[in-house]
Amino acid sequence: MNPPDFTYDDDVHIYKLGGKKLWGVTEVLDQCGLISEFAKSETAALRGSLVHRACHFLLLGKLDWSSVDPRILGYVLAYQKFLEENPVEPVEVEACHYHGDYLYAGTLDALVKHQKLGLFLYDLKTGSPAKYHAIQTAAYAGFFPGLIKRATLFLSDDERYNLRFHNDRSDWPDFISCLNVVRLREAA
Repeated sequence: MNPPDFTYDDDVHIYKLGGKKLWGVTEVLDQCGLISEFAKSETAALRGSLVHRACHFLLLGKLDWSSVDPRILGYVLAYQKFLEENPVEPVEVEACHYHGDYLYAGTLDALVKHQKLGLFLYDLKTGSPAKYHAIQTAAYAGFFPGLIKRATLFLSDDERYNLRFHNDRSDWPDFISCLNVVRLREAA
């Protein structure tokens, strides 16, 4: 449970703890040059936002299919297929957290319980796999000491999905290295 002085302003994408700005996971990865320009393009960002929103409601069983933009229907159908083939119980969806020791924050897409796989978190992506995806999920896993299972769920517009688990233990120190670089730049 986050304390009441931890806030997130979605309009400007800023996390604060006690009024002090915290670096966001995606912001850290971007400042370190790990996120491609294409992934940050207006088109990709809009598609990602629309898909995330629809998938959020689908996971919670509250999606109004008539509200789904036809441009993202294939991605949402891919997610529906994933959920049908991998029944999960949502534990947290689009939840904001911060790390008390390292003082960074982020919003994870989903923390779920799977009958065979147990508890794991995943981040939704509508683009191609990139190294930073594993580092991003490691940063989110940092909010849950002892939670090791993390994955990226790639959705494509042809209604296919690919769940890719990340097991490299160097992903966590890689994120902390990025966070330290960003803080050094900020202090310079």
